Amino acid sequence: MIIDEGIGILCFLHSLGLAKAFFDRKFLFCYKLLTERPKHQIAGTEINLEDLKKPYRTTALISSAIIASLFIYIVVTVIIKAQYVSFEGFASSFNLTPLRYGLYVLALIQLMIIIKIRGILFKKTSFENIEEVIIKLSRTSIITSALCEVPALFGLILFLLGGSSRDFYILVIWSGFLFLLYFPRYSNWEKWAKSVR
Repeated sequence: MIIDEGIGILCFLHSLGLAKAFFDRKFLFCYKLLTERPKHQIAGTEINLEDLKKPYRTTALISSAIIASLFIYIVVTVIIKAQYVSFEGFASSFNLTPLRYGLYVLALIQLMIIIKIRGILFKKTSFENIEEVIIKLSRTSIITSALCEVPALFGLILFLLGGSSRDFYILVIWSGFLFLLYFPRYSNWEKWAKSVR
């Protein structure tokens, strides 16, 4: 019975994995379009701020798609709990306490990691032009969104291994909080663009 449940869950997760992989390829395609240097040349640092809107919208769309992965994780958890009421995880017989504490610590320090990485990626140089700033804003925003997703992924791992939906939801909420803090905002993009004008 346990084997049958495990096979059923793995098949379900595999189908969701294929769907997520499909969307990931779309995100990578969008990211490639986003980060390729435009064919036209920008003279000096003068550019209409309206030119920020297209790359910003693309970046916001990709970030929103990454946020959507949290809902995929929630759906996985809800369906498994509904279909297998007695689900206790694939490794519930093992002592998962060290792993649990380790993942919680990594999830908490994710905020410091994001701050540090953003500080490095946002570091200004003397010869930056507006085109380079737009590319930097796009890349940094996408990388930050991916890092914000990590705690939710940790929560899903703990759920699948130990069957604890409580850990899962705590870490999903933490991911949501990070997304709330660091979702790309157009006003911030404008400030950066004006700083090199």
